[in-house]
Amino acid sequence: MLVLGLEAGVSAGAALAAPTVEALAVVEPDAGVVAAHRDPGDLFGAANGRPLADPRLSLVQAPAWPRLRAGGAWDVVLTGGDPAPRTVALARAATGGLVVVRLDPGPAGPDGQEAWDLRARLAALLPALGPDVLAFWPRRGAPLVLVAGAGRLSPERVARRLRAAPVAGERLAALGLRRPADVVGLCVAGPVGLSAFVLGGQGDDPVALALRAAESLPETLALPDDAPERAGLLALLAEEAGRRRAPTALPLARAALRAARTPETLRVVGDALLLEGRRDEALARWREALALDPASVAPKLSIAAMHQQEQRPEEARRLLEDALEGDPARDAPLRYALGQLAMGRGDHAAAREAFLAAGELGDAAERAALAGELLRRDARPERRLGAEQRLAAARLQLERAELERDEAAAERLRGDALAGLLELADRPDELPDAGRAELGRLLARAAGAEPLAPVRAHLYRRAADVLQPLDGEPALAVERAVALHLGGRTDEAEALLSRTAGGAGARVPQVHAALGDLLAATGRREAAIAAYEQALAVGPGSSADATIYLSLAGLHRQLGRLDRATRALEAADRAAPGHPEVLANLGTIYREQGRDGDALAAWRRFLEVAPPRHPLRARVEAAVRRLEERR
Repeated sequence: MLVLGLEAGVSAGAALAAPTVEALAVVEPDAGVVAAHRDPGDLFGAANGRPLADPRLSLVQAPAWPRLRAGGAWDVVLTGGDPAPRTVALARAATGGLVVVRLDPGPAGPDGQEAWDLRARLAALLPALGPDVLAFWPRRGAPLVLVAGAGRLSPERVARRLRAAPVAGERLAALGLRRPADVVGLCVAGPVGLSAFVLGGQGDDPVALALRAAESLPETLALPDDAPERAGLLALLAEEAGRRRAPTALPLARAALRAARTPETLRVVGDALLLEGRRDEALARWREALALDPASVAPKLSIAAMHQQEQRPEEARRLLEDALEGDPARDAPLRYALGQLAMGRGDHAAAREAFLAAGELGDAAERAALAGELLRRDARPERRLGAEQRLAAARLQLERAELERDEAAAERLRGDALAGLLELADRPDELPDAGRAELGRLLARAAGAEPLAPVRAHLYRRAADVLQPLDGEPALAVERAVALHLGGRTDEAEALLSRTAGGAGARVPQVHAALGDLLAATGRREAAIAAYEQALAVGPGSSADATIYLSLAGLHRQLGRLDRATRALEAADRAAPGHPEVLANLGTIYREQGRDGDALAAWRRFLEVAPPRHPLRARVEAAVRRLEERR
């Protein structure tokens, strides 16, 4: 495998993590990048696994083109972000295997919307990639990945493997794609779909491409309308898209439902509707699935999960217990869900019993061990450490877990920290106000690292409960509101911020800014703009205002008010001269207004102040090159 560009070393580290990679060559022309990786401090090492220390890696500090012209026997060539078409064409000619191209998002506004000029970039790259190319898009905000020479990765072939084998071949494993469903679930377009997107007018963002591709994916899979496996495969793809919260989940689920109206396809449509916040419609689909098959487990799990999100855990528990039939194989997911509910209410004995009954499902064994440890701690008649000491111990365990490279050891540290934090959360009055505030912050920190959504939401809710007596202080009210929102209690979060903004926090900019963030996240853009403007009006004026101005600019841009967005970014530049994100966004919006000279000046300033490994640097450098070529 050949990697063009070391960058932060993440691509090289990910490639070396695949056991099938026997040798990896990396070409990096920038001596500063190489020096940063070889520095004893190695800022990137914690994120990339320190690939330069791997004996399979050979590093060449030189431009990529001579290496590509020399040819090679690489199975896979990975390019850096936003590669030149000439580089892609050379890579395509230099290998008989696969060429993987990453198109990074452009400068992002505060609302998370990427400034993609995707159509133009694809138009330039498609001729260099050749006729066999597929596009993959992991999630919103992630790079779009193009795989050339992808006939062996065609969706129809992957679909056949999906039915024939649980594990993908060596080439897929070398790319980090362990299951065929991962491949098809990420695929948003083949050659025809990409060409149609380049020629069409469906919008300049990956969402438009993904939605358009979802409509044609059933045909791309080359399965006849009456093929018995069609509905099941489309339902599986919809689930894969839903796990990534991709916009293709609902179109694929509806395609599965059109192919066959079964409990499974109805349940998948319900799950996709829930992702879009359409709870009543989702519930109707799940109930229709149960009407077709009252013994079906999956719709009951979906309904129980929704009850739990709506703070109705007892209804969820009754539904799950009623669904049990005494069949260990069938009941395992129900037992697992019951274990999660028991953990949420602090019944560690019931949680351990449920997770043990779930057997080998997922991480049930690890969850049972954690519940057992919590149960043993609950049973101790006395505690040798005081509350503040236990809080300090939990904080240290979380910090050690974040630095630990061994995932198993990190998970044990997180489990110990979480056990201590939950124990303190049951008795927060043992702590002084400062300790209680730190406990709330540590619970929110632990929630951010929790992979299971129900557990994550529960931890955020516990953090909000711990902070409740302290939320008369505006700064702590903001922290509690964030925890409420992330715990699924958005209405309470908004009420708290509104109440604080009208009282003790009336002159505190952070309160109004947090209210603006919440309103923007729930789609109320005009109200969010008013909150941000109030934050600027009451504040003394500081470099911190740049973040608020960025948020304002993003909302005005969504509403088509480019002049107002420009004024907001220019104000941000005055408040915080040299702020990289401000300059990157300012250049983008000048470019959209046709002010190429101003855009070039802003982007050049960005390149002067942004650190060498800033995530937007490659994107801005490419934009500057394009503008300079036109002048």
